[in-house]
Formats: sequence, structure tokens, C-alpha cells
Amino acid sequence: MKLRRILIIAAAFLLLQFDWAAAANLSKVRTGKHENFARIVFEFQSAVQFKKPEIKGKGKFSLVFLNSTTNLPHLTAYKTGKTQLVRSVEFIRQKSNLTAVVSLTFPYFILKSYTLSAPDRVVADAYWMSSPTENSEQKESLPKASVTESPPSPDKKEANDILQSTPEKTVPESAVKLLTAKKPPLSESQTSQNILPQKTSNQISEEKKMSPPLSKGHTTAQTYLLAILDVIAGCIVVLLILTLFKKKQTINIAHLCEILDFIKASDKRISDIDTEIQSEFEKYDLS
Repeated sequence: MKLRRILIIAAAFLLLQFDWAAAANLSKVRTGKHENFARIVFEFQSAVQFKKPEIKGKGKFSLVFLNSTTNLPHLTAYKTGKTQLVRSVEFIRQKSNLTAVVSLTFPYFILKSYTLSAPDRVVADAYWMSSPTENSEQKESLPKASVTESPPSPDKKEANDILQSTPEKTVPESAVKLLTAKKPPLSESQTSQNILPQKTSNQISEEKKMSPPLSKGHTTAQTYLLAILDVIAGCIVVLLILTLFKKKQTINIAHLCEILDFIKASDKRISDIDTEIQSEFEKYDLS
């Protein structure tokens, strides 16, 4: 009985050691572009542990997977463009660990990494920046996400817009040195030059929205209206002058009539006086 128990315990111990020693196999690598970050997804056939990602310089970071392996090519290069921001993904074996070195098209960024389940995945998000930061070069890695936590990239979103699973080309290990000597990343001056035309174009569009240009027909109509208004104003002024002149003329005519009436009345009175004097003279005629 004791021997049987010892054998059972030893077998269980060996099975546990075998499970612990079983390495997680990396089966797929997918990349994708989002609004303000690039995403790299490492899909494993079983759960895997990883170290916090480290930035290795401009446009490059590394991610170490503990006790893992892969059958993928040593170096996978991607054709970069508007929808692809990852230059290459290189795998380096270090004993039982697997290191992934990712090269990006933009020089400055901060990192955020987390895990997803069903299937088991490790996600690294690189948020691009216009200039380097002194305090925070990378965000802390998040623990394994549960269903209720709803991480930033759920499976549906990942299936829709994340990922381009087919790389442009795979390179054997003998050509690693040639491919690693790539073009240098964009400098700060180049990135600022790319940003300035966008700002100026946005400002020009805003100015156009604020002050739209007048059409030729609109301007001619305005000139005609102004001319008509000037004519109307001139007619009103002339009418006012004529009315004032007529009033003044009527006043003068009435005054002349009064004077004439007074003269006529005075002439009549003088003639009456003359006739009275003449009659008196006739009374005292001495002839």
C-alpha cells in the first residue's frame, strides 16, 4: 500500500511538472491601425505570462513571453502605408522565453498591454505622440481582462477593424541584418511639417465657412438697389424744396393782396375827401 501511494504521488508530481514545463505556443500575430494608436495582437494556443513591454528606442519596443515558443518566421516584415503602421516583428529565443521586437513607423509613443481570453491573446497598443515624454514612456500592463471589464478592443471590434493577419513577406534568418538596417524614423521636424499643413488647411476651411464669397449676381443686384435708393432720396429732397417754395410764394401773394386792398381803400377815402372839399368851395363861391 505504501509503495502504491508513493508511485501515485510520484506520477502526479511528474504530470504536474510536465504541465508546468509545457510551453505556450504563439500561433498568430496580427496588426491594425486605430484612431490614435497602432495595435499588435499575439495569439497563443494556451495561456501565457509576459513581462512589461519596454521601449528600445525611436519606433521600437520589445515584449518578453515567459516559457513560450513559436513556429512563426524569425522576422516578418510588413508593407507600411496608411493602414499599416508596423514595419516588422522579430522573434528572439532566450532559453525558454520568447522575445518579440516590434518596429513602428512613428518614433514616439506610449505603450499599454493586456491579455484577452478565448482565444488567449496578448495585446500591445502603441499610442503615437508628437514629441517624447520624460515621465511616462509606457503605461502599466493591465491584468487579464474578464468578460465584464470590456477592454478597449473586444473580439468583435478586433475582427472588424483591427487586423491584417497576412504579412507582406517573411524573411529568413540569413537576411535579418539587411532588413534590420531600415530607413530612420521620421524626425520631429518632419512630423511638425506634416502637422502644419493640416492646421493651415483647417484654418482656411474655417475662414471660408465664416465668410463665404459673394457672387457676381449678388453684387450687381446690390449696386442696382443702391442706385434706386439714391434716386428715391433725390426725388424726396426735390419735393421738399418745392413744397417749401410754394408755401413761401403763397404767403407773399397774400401779403400783396392785403397791401392792394389797403391802397384801394385809402384811394377811395382820398377821393371822398376831395369831393367834400370841392362842395364846400362851391358853397362859398364869390364869383
